[in-house]
Amino acid sequence: MVFFFFFACQEGKTEDERTPFYIVCEKGHIEIVKLLLNDSKVGLVDINKAEKHGATPYWAACYYGHQEIVELLINDQRVDINKANQYNQSPFFIACQNGHQEIVKSLLSDKIVAFIEVVQNKLRVIGNTFN
Repeated sequence: MVFFFFFACQEGKTEDERTPFYIVCEKGHIEIVKLLLNDSKVGLVDINKAEKHGATPYWAACYYGHQEIVELLINDQRVDINKANQYNQSPFFIACQNGHQEIVKSLLSDKIVAFIEVVQNKLRVIGNTFN
């Protein structure tokens, strides 16, 4: 039975390409997210698989304000926490846009701030190149 569940997580998807893992992150089903992240068979589930507009499960959790899921995913090294959707909206951007203050605070940890500073510095260099 467990094998079929994990196979569905890998192969199953909706018309807009949302996987079961994406859906549980989107809907805020924290216990199922924990199960999938902690199970040894999680290799069968692509936890960064984006839906057709490029939104990842982590992005969806930030969009819908599911703080506990965001915390779990931030602390999982397998999760790409900076992947933007096809409209270049990052998880950080979407959490800010939707007013999810606690998520924004979580994303502004030292590790994330350091990454943002590196990106900003690179953008300054690129901008100065064209001036």
